[in-house]
Amino acid sequence: MIENEQHKRLRESDCIIDWKHYPVEEEDGSITLEDWSANSDRVLREWMEDECSCDAFSLANREKCYMYYLYHRGYDRAKYEEYAKQRKIFDTNTAFWGLTDMINDGWLKSPAFVDWNDMGYCVSQQSIKNFLLEIFEPQQRVVYLSFLIKNAELVYGSWKKEVTPILNQHLLRQKAEAENRQKELKRQAAEERAKNKQPKEKPEYTLSVDEIIQYVRNAGSHTASAISDMLRYFAFEKDGWKKDVIKKKLRLLDTPLIVQGDLVQGNKNEANFQVPVGQVNQNVEHMNTNKE
Repeated sequence: MIENEQHKRLRESDCIIDWKHYPVEEEDGSITLEDWSANSDRVLREWMEDECSCDAFSLANREKCYMYYLYHRGYDRAKYEEYAKQRKIFDTNTAFWGLTDMINDGWLKSPAFVDWNDMGYCVSQQSIKNFLLEIFEPQQRVVYLSFLIKNAELVYGSWKKEVTPILNQHLLRQKAEAENRQKELKRQAAEERAKNKQPKEKPEYTLSVDEIIQYVRNAGSHTASAISDMLRYFAFEKDGWKKDVIKKKLRLLDTPLIVQGDLVQGNKNEANFQVPVGQVNQNVEHMNTNKE
């Protein structure tokens, strides 16, 4: 008997809406089970807009906060009520959590949009510390504490004098916490920027071996000779350069080349003039004529 009772004891996860078998009431009043899983996010958002919207004309009260807690987690109300009954969770507890959810999610835009006559128990002298603990951001705690202090008479009535000093103490501490939080966020942002900062791309100036060889063959100068010697050193002595294809290209430097009257062979500039064949023949004939 005890085991059966424990087996029926619900967990909070049991309260999630079964969107794959969601009950839908037809026109004739009959209930059919349909798969709404593809539209679950849209449906929940519509329900929240309809039942939990808070502004200057529709304040956050217990019902809105209660339903926000359920919709925010996708809970079925009937299942959650059974779960809360088993766990002895009061509706005021759930509404309290719904209010802080609204604040943390940014759903509630201002403390002025809360019906404090209905929700004042959340910020009572006994509850204020738990209320602040449930709010994630220190700056939001500062916002709500400042509002409560400024409007203490409206929120607390005759308890104003007793509660205000406590609120001021909390405000002092939360301002310091908010300041530290801002510094930490700035530090993290600076680290993130530094981590993501791309180094300035440096231009690369490269020359191929073919381009260097072409320069050597065309330069016809002592500079070309020095470059030629350097290439030969790298090709035959330096690791990573001992490749047949590069050596083959460097043999081009051994081919005689006439550049502006200079004979350039290999890496040596002979500084000789290449005499045309016709001119040699003329010189030979001239020598023969003189002999006669």
